[in-house]
Amino acid sequence: LPHFPTLCDGYNDYSETIDGIFETDETNCERWPCDNQYTRHDGLWNCPDGADEAQFFHPVCHQSIGHPCLLHNTTELICLPLANSNDGIIDCYGGTDEQSFCYKELNGQTSFLCLPNSTNSQLQANQ
Repeated sequence: LPHFPTLCDGYNDYSETIDGIFETDETNCERWPCDNQYTRHDGLWNCPDGADEAQFFHPVCHQSIGHPCLLHNTTELICLPLANSNDGIIDCYGGTDEQSFCYKELNGQTSFLCLPNSTNSQLQANQ
């Protein structure tokens, strides 16, 4: 049986066919809260806006909840509000605020693959 911390963590660690239906430890994750003690600050965005990784105690975000962000157009370091995360507009250098579109993990290394004015038609750079 899967261990609770591995449920809905983004990795298929366990699978089984139950009543003829293939199930994994990632099945029905929309029913689980995305921000919990096992997903919080684990380096993966389990919530669409990254709320489980929000940095309230980061020096840049000490007065609000958000993500540290190096603005791509000014290189100013700000605390990007959660509402601006995964909204289809690249605000931060490297597209770090658009993890649904720009985030890839290859060989255990995190890569952000979007640049402002990216050819990805779903995204636009915030000017």
